[in-house]
Amino acid sequence: MRAHRRRSSRIRSVRHSSTEQVALLAQFEEERGKGRSAAEAAKTVGASLPSIYRWRRSHHPYEGLPAATPAQKLNIDAAIARLADDGNHDRLSFLEALFKFAAWLRWPTRPGDHPAATTAYVVSYLAKGHSTETLDQLSDANRDLILRNVQVDTLKRMFSSEALVGPSFDLWPIRGQKYNELDFLAQVAWFMIAYEPLSNHPRDIASLNKAYLATQEGIFGFRWPMVRSTFRNFWLSYGPAAPFHYVERYHPSFDFTLSPLDATFADSVDEIIERPDVLRRHLGRCRSAVELIRTKLDQRALQRLNFPNFPPFLPVEPILPPPLPDAIKPVMQMAVRGDKRKRHR
Repeated sequence: MRAHRRRSSRIRSVRHSSTEQVALLAQFEEERGKGRSAAEAAKTVGASLPSIYRWRRSHHPYEGLPAATPAQKLNIDAAIARLADDGNHDRLSFLEALFKFAAWLRWPTRPGDHPAATTAYVVSYLAKGHSTETLDQLSDANRDLILRNVQVDTLKRMFSSEALVGPSFDLWPIRGQKYNELDFLAQVAWFMIAYEPLSNHPRDIASLNKAYLATQEGIFGFRWPMVRSTFRNFWLSYGPAAPFHYVERYHPSFDFTLSPLDATFADSVDEIIERPDVLRRHLGRCRSAVELIRTKLDQRALQRLNFPNFPPFLPVEPILPPPLPDAIKPVMQMAVRGDKRKRHR
């Protein structure tokens, strides 16, 4: 019996290469085409159903997610413009822009996740913020909100054998610490905004390499060990939203980490839409943070980043970043010495 368990454990722990995952996914779809259930198909190809779904998500990130409704085809620039427009008193369009903004903050380079996130926001907002049991009991405005953002196909697939899988709103602590990945992004942006060069030499300007060293040396009071390439890929995936997370933590007004799973979700949304002047000032601070990063960061690190474009009518709200910890100076001196060694090779 113990030997059998050890063999089973070894089978379960097998790691499949990317090529093997693609082949198993194709076999899984072939078995599903024969009329087998998802669980039966996974068993036939010799993989667990969670692994199948995880591989599918990895190789086909948007497969199975709902397509954007006409109302959800709003891009981030237009969403920010709506939120910043002091003449916009349309609650419906304001809510849709806010949900787009919240989804973009979490997944700035994965627009395919935004429709599913927006759908979750809308349903959760109406469910938790209103004491109604059926759609016909909603007010006309709230009924319009759900009709504009929930597709019939989405409802159908929610009750099919393969439940609709959307983006995860969970934020997990980094290595058991009190920080999560959004805090990490905010710290990187803080470094880029507050960094003071050691000299006027071009090698001393803020760079992605210096930001990497600052995070790995524990300058910010916590550690998230990673190799340089992982850090760079993380920055390319989430960097466009980093200055927004910085402002939220160092020049706060609202909490934009809106999770539809939270009991206070609807209250948080209402607090934002009821104080549009505070929201506009917040966006003005975000514009200031983005412009500071564009000014201070070396151009190579900016080449593949797409920060949002702010509407010209939104004034810049000046920000004064807190100074970086004193421990930053020796780390930056080390970074410059490293650059010198590279040039002499």
